[in-house]
Amino acid sequence: MAILKKNIPELKIYSTLGYINNFATSECKTSGEISFDNDSGMITVENNPVDNNPVDNNRVDPRSEHQFIINNATILGLKYNHNSKKEINRAAEIFLISCSLHMGRYYLFSTKMSHHLNKVEYVTDTREEKVSDAQIPIKEIFITMNLSAEVECCLLDKIKIDEKAVFETVKKLLSLNIFDSQNRSLKDSNLIQAIKSYQDALNAIDYLPCYKLLYPALEKAVNLDTNLSNDKFDIAASRLTGMSQNKIKEMREFNNRLKHSARKNTTDLKTQTDGETKKQSLLLDLKGATDKAILAKL
Repeated sequence: MAILKKNIPELKIYSTLGYINNFATSECKTSGEISFDNDSGMITVENNPVDNNPVDNNRVDPRSEHQFIINNATILGLKYNHNSKKEINRAAEIFLISCSLHMGRYYLFSTKMSHHLNKVEYVTDTREEKVSDAQIPIKEIFITMNLSAEVECCLLDKIKIDEKAVFETVKKLLSLNIFDSQNRSLKDSNLIQAIKSYQDALNAIDYLPCYKLLYPALEKAVNLDTNLSNDKFDIAASRLTGMSQNKIKEMREFNNRLKHSARKNTTDLKTQTDGETKKQSLLLDLKGATDKAILAKL
């Protein structure tokens, strides 16, 4: 009797860590140690934290690096047999988006967002290891992202991600088919646009550009099939995210000010001054609200 064997794809993703309210610089480094709660053994993570006095003097990135190994990448939409580079990239994006939506002030993102960074590398060689009756081709993707900070320190946080929640989100993103924007319903189109704006925002290199990209992600997620504005939007966003209406209003008014920066009346100038003074805390609240809104609508 013949025994059929399946090629189980194992995926390696190399990533760096972002802090939404502390963008890293060479003078101020950000670092983290990532682990998973509800761990099923599907993910292995290796952390390479940033050190203020690194042994490797060639390392110039002020952010911690992390390697994720997905033992069976069919859970990310890959096939048992051949997968194209595009399919592998998309699987990695799905994983990192799903993680970022469950990471609070932190985030991880993909290679196509890292045009301003030099570390993008594809390893096309494969290595096969036998596990039971399966041959596992190992494919590696190097993924980087950008952030910066305004404090003279090296931040180091221990970060827990809920593995079960991540893979539940992966399943929903795959079902939504976020990479296909053609001939979609209004709801699906707006949700896909919200996710795209979310990705672009977290790849921004400064607080205000990040804010201006992240707020539309919240707006699209709240208004999937409606066009609420002003107080009606605040009420709907508050119900969806659990954030107070006053906080939603504050974020909305600061976004309006950033969109219409040419206006110079006293009220607008005060809104801008107040917002820029606490832009880091506003951005942290905005990511939290956007995470909840997108997850609620998936």
